Amino acid sequence: MFTIFCILWQQNEPDYYMESNISNYADHSRRINFNILKGIITLEKLEEYLKNRFVSEGYHADYNILVDIREAELSDFYPKMEVFANYFINSSEATNWKRKCAIVTSTPEEVVIIEILKDKLKSRNFDLILEVFSTTEAALFWL
Repeated sequence: MFTIFCILWQQNEPDYYMESNISNYADHSRRINFNILKGIITLEKLEEYLKNRFVSEGYHADYNILVDIREAELSDFYPKMEVFANYFINSSEATNWKRKCAIVTSTPEEVVIIEILKDKLKSRNFDLILEVFSTTEAALFWL
């Protein structure tokens, strides 16, 4: 599986001229924080966004999370997987990760990245309730 992932990763070289954007909103009736990622998203950009998001007025620490990455390209997440896993573990005292988190994606590469992240976190006894979906409707039903 790792070999297949590496081949797929190399075939999808990032377009570094694509503009990146991370937006969010809360659906109070469903108690869900929505995060939409578009363009090239680096791990550094995501960490900066999350650090600022968790202290903003619009953030609801008790709401479940839906992250839509269908229009995003996670350019350096696989090579920096250990750093990404450490982010969740290191932020666990300040952030409530005991909520459900649904990731909506449309590429097999991103499914693999999320599954590897889940395995890394589980091996370190960090139970993030994280699932991957191909449609928003399925993610909302699960949440």
